Amino acid sequence: MTFEEIMAEIKGELTGDVKSDVTYLMEVTKQYMDHELSSEIAKACGILIMEIVPKELKGKVDEILKEDKLGVAEAIEEAEANLDLGKYNVALEILAEMIAKVEAVDLYKTNDLFEYRNFTTAFEEISYRFIYKPKKKLKAAPEPFASLYYLYGNILVEIKRYSEAQEAFEKAMYWNPTNAEIAFEYAETFKIQNKLEDFISITRHLFKTAYRPVQIAHAYRNFGFYFIEKELWPVAIGCLKLSMEFERENKAAQAELDYIDSKIDDDIEEPSLEKLKYYAEKYDFPTWASNEVISLAVSYGKQALEDKQYPAARYFLEIAYGLVPNDEIKELLAKIPEEN
Repeated sequence: MTFEEIMAEIKGELTGDVKSDVTYLMEVTKQYMDHELSSEIAKACGILIMEIVPKELKGKVDEILKEDKLGVAEAIEEAEANLDLGKYNVALEILAEMIAKVEAVDLYKTNDLFEYRNFTTAFEEISYRFIYKPKKKLKAAPEPFASLYYLYGNILVEIKRYSEAQEAFEKAMYWNPTNAEIAFEYAETFKIQNKLEDFISITRHLFKTAYRPVQIAHAYRNFGFYFIEKELWPVAIGCLKLSMEFERENKAAQAELDYIDSKIDDDIEEPSLEKLKYYAEKYDFPTWASNEVISLAVSYGKQALEDKQYPAARYFLEIAYGLVPNDEIKELLAKIPEEN
């Protein structure tokens, strides 16, 4: 049968009852998982679902679908249990099988109406909206697809299948483009292969959305490593010192500084602020956390405080204070009632 004939047959089975038709279309995508046209059929069924759901129920489409999930969370849990037992191949097989199902159904990719993502925190979504400016309505994907690909990528790294791991991390970043942990692991695959320009390019991009001190510290350690490899010792020292501004007791940063001491005969002074700015401009790295990230956190925090949404105010202002511990933000935090 041709694609047109298959879709005509599928449409002929629709009853007009929204819930039963949505359930039927989900089942059809599974039935055709092994078909050579599985991807096209799944996409067409996804569009049909969006078309048949009445406008006033569009917001409830996920509730209609969630009864028929693929079981991604369960597959992740089962894979992690096998990892705990050291059964890497079993875990890999479980995740690979689930990924095959997810990609065959392909229901939650961006369509004419919605863009599905897997943000794990409020600030990840906020920064995504600000930086990427999505034109379609954002909706939470009903299953943890980002975590699925992230775990799969990590196992592939463990067994040294780096190219495949990179593909997995790229897919994880599709589902959650602003998650620093995924991006760091992705960058690490290039570091392992000594592809340092790719490694540092990904790190440089991370600064656009990194919002926790530990993330900024990690990014600067990456820059420190990169400049050590280039034997640009003063620049490396500057980046490692910046890293320790955000995570003072980090042993990895101190170990890198000790390594530099062991490699050079003469003492190298920590670069001055002016010299650091010069290096930053020359080698294209920031001298602090993103101003846009800080402004977003402050702005949302102030608005939440004004609206007396105290838990939200504390959440955003603590993000801002972690990056810029100044008196203004400290005073705003002090205005939040203790009981909230």
